[in-house]
Amino acid sequence: RRMGKGQVVLLGTLPQPKELQTLLIEVGKDAGVAPVAEASENLVVVPRQGRGMTGIIAVEVENRPATLTLPHRMLDLLTGREHEGQMELEPYAVVVLTGGMD
Repeated sequence: RRMGKGQVVLLGTLPQPKELQTLLIEVGKDAGVAPVAEASENLVVVPRQGRGMTGIIAVEVENRPATLTLPHRMLDLLTGREHEGQMELEPYAVVVLTGGMD
């Protein structure tokens, strides 16, 4: 149901994880939202922007190893290390990555 500039999606069931993921991607497309990066299902990946910089924060939330595929070379602001391609994250890891200037 459309509500102002957004919409509400009501489910009468609890879909399996893969079906829920498909639904969220489709609803996101309609809202102009797309995945930030390819990541393990146990990662929360959030885009960030401010002070002339853009980047992502990724947090592992299930106490197990995870992978994150970066769209380009990025700098981890917590460690000072540069990463590109696929990176491995330890359980409960947090990375704050910047990918460039606005």
